[in-house]
Amino acid sequence: MKILMVGVLRPGSNGLSLADGFRDAGAKVTEVDLSDLSYPRRGTRSWAELKWLRRHGSRAAMEFSLRLRRQSLDRFDLLVAVKCVNFPQEPLLEFNADKRVHVSFDDLGNPENVSDAYLRHEPYWDAIVTTKSYNVPEIRSRGGVPIFINNAYDPRLHFSDLPLSARRFDIGFIGARRRDRADLVRVMHTHFAEKAIIYGPGWRSERSSLVEVRPATGAAGFVKAAESFKASLVLLNSDNRDLQTARTFEAAAAGNLVLAKDTPEHREIYSVNEAVFFNTPSDLADLTARMDQDPTWAQRVATAGHDRVVGGNNAYFHRAMQIISEI
Repeated sequence: MKILMVGVLRPGSNGLSLADGFRDAGAKVTEVDLSDLSYPRRGTRSWAELKWLRRHGSRAAMEFSLRLRRQSLDRFDLLVAVKCVNFPQEPLLEFNADKRVHVSFDDLGNPENVSDAYLRHEPYWDAIVTTKSYNVPEIRSRGGVPIFINNAYDPRLHFSDLPLSARRFDIGFIGARRRDRADLVRVMHTHFAEKAIIYGPGWRSERSSLVEVRPATGAAGFVKAAESFKASLVLLNSDNRDLQTARTFEAAAAGNLVLAKDTPEHREIYSVNEAVFFNTPSDLADLTARMDQDPTWAQRVATAGHDRVVGGNNAYFHRAMQIISEI
């Protein structure tokens, strides 16, 4: 099978992991990376056009079309567009491929994650792949053909067999500061003094003498960061109405004890003996004491969660196989 992957395919991205998943499934994959166009430098004209008009300007659109045309002499069995909502849709939908699907790892019900052009053309894609179950009826109501897949982990990026006893901090979080996470440092300071660490952008102003704060790790540094703490806090993006996220799977694959926001989908993915569920981070106040008193319990839950994810068909290879099967 010949597949053309178009979109955000930079190192560490969901898109590149999915491309590798298709390769693992035996497909010949050609990549057209649009990351530089999708994330222009802040303050530039391209950045302003994308931020305020929710579409790419003429220069970016021309460069996009040029990169796509370079592949037009080949015929592909499948074109997979990843997060291409702000690019012109016609060149993608008219491309020389038997099937064309759009993949979004964000909530397509959030206006920040769609464009007028995308919504007008959504019904013309052969399928819309989404990791948001609540997007399925919404896509269908707009005339689209939805395919729901769970999030996944990338075995090339998310792995570890380091026991919890060898990890320094009791609890950690990897992710950006957001409005709905603004209280996280205070909660960790109060309940996990000197036993907590946060990695990610935007936290610098939230520094606490009792909570370690470090910069974003990047894909290459994920394992090293995850191995610095025992329990991984899996926070969701309320702007995306998240019920699960990629970190749901990545944390367990990295050997962490998963602290999962209590949602129906997290309950479907993990049993009560494979993760710890919570509603707010302050609900975890007794966690440190329990981990100290019964480290075998913590390791047992972490191991069960790891086995659930790694042994349960949750790699990008399995998501790629599902897409191929359903398309």
